[in-house]
Amino acid sequence: MLEIRWTCARPDGELSEEEKELAILYADKLVPAAAGRKMWEPLLRHKHHLSEKIKVFGKPNKTAILPSMEALIMILMENCGPKWKDQHEFKKKNGPGVEYPKEQENLWKTPYTNRKSGKKRFGGWNKRGKKRFEQLRRLIIQSRAEDQEIGYRGEKKMLELLQQSDAKNNKDTEENDSDKDENGDGASDDDDSIIGVDDDEGDAGNESANEAGS
Repeated sequence: MLEIRWTCARPDGELSEEEKELAILYADKLVPAAAGRKMWEPLLRHKHHLSEKIKVFGKPNKTAILPSMEALIMILMENCGPKWKDQHEFKKKNGPGVEYPKEQENLWKTPYTNRKSGKKRFGGWNKRGKKRFEQLRRLIIQSRAEDQEIGYRGEKKMLELLQQSDAKNNKDTEENDSDKDENGDGASDDDDSIIGVDDDEGDAGNESANEAGS
């Protein structure tokens, strides 16, 4: 996951479709989950690059996305990524209501956390995990410094991809709405059977890293 920063900063600016999707996922989903979706709301993350100085909680010239927030994303993906992938494949194959076999649960080990420990500072995270978190934090600080020297090319590339994705999604939505109107499939003005829910409702930044890491 850390590599996406250097990938976006490449001089040629050419990314594969898979790299573009990863960059958008990182900037639009993972970073807000770590920072808090209410704080790093769409209006901000679709306008500013990650380490840009902006007004944060009424205080000007602050860095909204700290290196520690990005480090949390990295270590959670390293710690839980393989487990989450296996669980997704299991549910896809067996159905969402099927419980994981106990023997399978025992195979899903996480290198940096122990679900049986906790209730204290750094609870659940072992010494190796705490050391790795600090390594990742320092690497992100290094990546940001290198990106700053080239005009934040990497972070601005992520922002550009996110803006392009947003524009495309808005265009697709408008075209779909237009097709529904032409075909008479749109909901009537008094139809209250569908209630929209904001996808950014809630603040993932308040959830415990111990729970996420288990």
